[in-house]
Amino acid sequence: MKSSFLMPDVAIDIGTAWIRVAHGPTGLHAVPSLFEGRNALRSGVVIDRNAVTAILRPLLKRVRRFGVLPPRVVACVPSDATPKEQDAVREAVLGSGATNVRIVPEPLASAIGSGLDVASPFANLILDIGEGVTDCAVIRSGKIIYMHADRVGCADLRKAIIRTAIRHIGHPLGRDSAETLLQHIDVGSKC
Repeated sequence: MKSSFLMPDVAIDIGTAWIRVAHGPTGLHAVPSLFEGRNALRSGVVIDRNAVTAILRPLLKRVRRFGVLPPRVVACVPSDATPKEQDAVREAVLGSGATNVRIVPEPLASAIGSGLDVASPFANLILDIGEGVTDCAVIRSGKIIYMHADRVGCADLRKAIIRTAIRHIGHPLGRDSAETLLQHIDVGSKC
């Protein structure tokens, strides 16, 4: 998509824990993937399209040119997303006020967002560890050579820490304590 003054381009990461909307070099808005106390996603998949639409609507309203012209959007999905899962994202974004939606795999969006030279003739491996999905890809010369996703993420790591605490010390840790341990082993900084 070519950027235009009259129709801004927006990137959206609809994640299990956070929904992030990026517009321009400094415009980043992030909100929890919750609506009225309900999770809008589970394992990287939209489970409540109306909730996603309600969360996105005010974020997309902020990025309209002159307060009127709707944006074009690039939205990322797990690399193993089914056509039905992709359609749910597309419909939620269009319902939020976007004029057009292009779907891209999460590892490609992560690579571009992190500044990786995806056009390089040398193969690059990108690993995207999210709250509900771990996604990786090998990218070379502007093409994804291989990609794989597992519907396991940081939420599962926290649960494993809590189960391990029960097994070894006889009582569960709270979510905050599990998060502290996750941060301590330096995986949590990616979650």
